[in-house]
Amino acid sequence: MRLKKEDSKIKICVTIASVSIPSTIEAAHYLDYFITVLFVSIICTLILFLKKIDKNENKAQNISRKSQLFEETENNKEKDPFKGVEIGSIVQYFLNLYRTQLNVSSSVPSRYFRSAQDSKSGFHVYELRVFKNTDEWYTRRVTVGPIGVESGSRSNCFFATYDQNIVIKIPPSPITDFRKYCSRIELDRKTASMLEPIKSITPSISWVMNKAMPQSENEFLNAEQIENRYFHILKTKTSIHDFLKIEKGFVYFMELSENYFLDQALRMIHDTDSLVKEEIKGYAHLVLEPPAFQGRYGADMPDLPYQLSNIFKECEYRILFYAKEKGVQESLPPHIIKGIFYGKLSGKDLNKDEYGLGDDTFNYIDKLISAFFEESKSILEDYHKILQDFVTRIRKKNLAPVFSSVITNSVNLLIRLRERKIALRDLKPDNLFLDGKKDEFPQFLKNFERFDIGLIDLETAIDYSNDPIPQPMLAGTPNYATPSHLFLNEKNTDLFGDLGTVFFMQDWHAITAMIYRIVTFDHLFSDTSRHIFEIQGTLARKKDDLVNDDYVKSNSLYWKSALKEFGSKMLNNNEYFSLIRVRLTDISRKEFIEHCLDAIEESSKYISDLVINQPFFSDKSKRSSIINSSSHELEQGVLNNSFQFLKEEIKWEFFNNASEFIRFIIVVKKRAEWYVKMKDSIRSFDKPEISVFNLLVLMFGETIRFFDNDLWKRFYLSRKFFKS
Repeated sequence: MRLKKEDSKIKICVTIASVSIPSTIEAAHYLDYFITVLFVSIICTLILFLKKIDKNENKAQNISRKSQLFEETENNKEKDPFKGVEIGSIVQYFLNLYRTQLNVSSSVPSRYFRSAQDSKSGFHVYELRVFKNTDEWYTRRVTVGPIGVESGSRSNCFFATYDQNIVIKIPPSPITDFRKYCSRIELDRKTASMLEPIKSITPSISWVMNKAMPQSENEFLNAEQIENRYFHILKTKTSIHDFLKIEKGFVYFMELSENYFLDQALRMIHDTDSLVKEEIKGYAHLVLEPPAFQGRYGADMPDLPYQLSNIFKECEYRILFYAKEKGVQESLPPHIIKGIFYGKLSGKDLNKDEYGLGDDTFNYIDKLISAFFEESKSILEDYHKILQDFVTRIRKKNLAPVFSSVITNSVNLLIRLRERKIALRDLKPDNLFLDGKKDEFPQFLKNFERFDIGLIDLETAIDYSNDPIPQPMLAGTPNYATPSHLFLNEKNTDLFGDLGTVFFMQDWHAITAMIYRIVTFDHLFSDTSRHIFEIQGTLARKKDDLVNDDYVKSNSLYWKSALKEFGSKMLNNNEYFSLIRVRLTDISRKEFIEHCLDAIEESSKYISDLVINQPFFSDKSKRSSIINSSSHELEQGVLNNSFQFLKEEIKWEFFNNASEFIRFIIVVKKRAEWYVKMKDSIRSFDKPEISVFNLLVLMFGETIRFFDNDLWKRFYLSRKFFKS
């Protein structure tokens, strides 16, 4: 048998004691010597035993100290500022899952701490540690971050990477009833089957259970069979429900597999910080070549390259003076000094080994350049602004095909949903994924035929093919929602008419807001979204005291704000939006032509009603002339004083005089003519294209026309929107 280390020590002690016995011993004294040897052996054993206890106590203290260290560094109270959600609870869940996978008890020391930030997603990477086998820490990593916080999402959602990419959705009110939890998952699975061939990702329990309770039989089953098997197990074993809970309630897990969130992809596409760093890395030498600098970046700040060059020269002079004093001139040739300066300019973490410098020399140079940069902060800010503007111009030009393709497929998704008479009612980049070959990302985004857009989370979806249509959840994401999201079915029918069209137009509005987000990575209705919270508060406060006027005023206030914000942001982006062309496929072309025809018909009827009912003139031929004239002909008539016969002193409706009336008719005619132009351009080409500007004007116009028809008639849109 192999002796332990401590047993060997005992054997040595006994041997030493035995050697000390004289070789000539009288038989009478043998027993005395034997007792002495035995006593010495016992003492040695006792000493070693005490040392072993002391060693174990030290190990326990070390474990305690390590545990304390992890407790000090872990971030288990990290809050989502928008929701007050403890991100630490999500990380703790994965730590518990990891402990389960290692098959260790809950009493075993385990900790986590934040170790890094994922460069692609911007989420934090956490290291999980579990103490196992008495003297070893087992470790692995998990990436976790909140999603949907900028859009004001009602539910708390988190992205996580734990072997696979998953979405964790935490309901706003904890679900503690397992049957209710199961029915929600079953309903989403049913909706997903109705949406086919539109791809969707619905909540699943298999992802978690395969890790917490892997079953050998699973390799012979398909995905649906595995899911059903785990449901059966969970129905009979309530003790394992905790695998599906975070804190006190059940949560939904959705596996993304190889797919990217649309919002995640947009974040990466719009990231200019990394492009600025790459620009500095490739062209930092231009700060020492003012003419070349101005040739690449322009001459908006003509003094800037000379100022940057002077900063370098001063740094170089001080560094060379230091090198001469220390006798290290040979280790600091010009290219080394420039390399360190350029590296600092880009914000790069410098490594002394990269430049072959000693600690003292490297630290001196590092501190010296940092001090100069701090003194010249405003100059460096101007430098980064010029680079930011430069890479933004380049990015806009290069990304136009990407924006076009993503918009094309977003619009296609909207039309496909209508064909199935299903409205998602919470369409936004956080709830969509890109279905394309991951190893071809982001190249596949340049061609809409190489990818599709799929759906994540169908909780708010409604099938409006039923009669009567069931009441959906009264919820929405403020940056993409409308007041109708908060109204009951009966009230929506009273205010807007056909309920199915209400739900479709909710998705239509969300796609409109999404198109703006795709191109700018900003929110189209960021200011207006506050009205959603205000309406929600009004409805909750008044409850049974609500009257029809409350709904009408809330709806009108929202759309007036939306129109104002839309007009401002569209005019600010007019030039760029007009350059990006979006392909309309066959399924979307028909939809837009129908909307144009409806808008043309309603505009014509509105003009006729106004002209027939106005009090400014009664001559039928004049009325007919105004109705049948183009906007250009009416404008010429105003210039030629052709309307002098009108009674200027009369006030009618919202017109102070006859001149205002004619000018208003001209604006409405321009709108109708614009719709005619859009209809003809969409209809006449085999592969019709429309600018992002015109697409947004068309889509938002239709939203206003449906949800606030009076506002559309009177104020949509100023003539600036209808320039030829």
